[in-house]
Amino acid sequence: MVADWRATLDALSELEVIDAARVGYWGLSMGTMFGLPFVAAEPRILAAVLGKAGLTGSSVDRSGIAPHLREAAPRVTCPTYFHVQWDDERFDRYGSLFLFDQIAATEKELHTFPGLHAVMTPQALEGSVAFLARHLTA
Repeated sequence: MVADWRATLDALSELEVIDAARVGYWGLSMGTMFGLPFVAAEPRILAAVLGKAGLTGSSVDRSGIAPHLREAAPRVTCPTYFHVQWDDERFDRYGSLFLFDQIAATEKELHTFPGLHAVMTPQALEGSVAFLARHLTA
């Protein structure tokens, strides 16, 4: 998947409407499960929003993704905003906190919100978008 997403980024970077010098990543839940390895491998990513994922929980048990996340997280060095749903029924909070801790970025933020996995408040969305805007327009 990393190769596919790199090819996509290469193609998008060719478009005049894309500023290839300011690339961010926003992906929660499966967007983190599949995107965290991409963020770890892609130096063009200047900032990332990740979360609603972790190293333990029913979604991890079904997918077997934990080893891939454990391997990739220490290679994420860009500024990272990490979103945790405190009452997540798919990823338990301790596994989410542990994944956050494994991210190697020197600038990383942990944001927790009450509610189940599918909950996304407007404030949570606004905060994550503001994080990317701050890092991509500086």
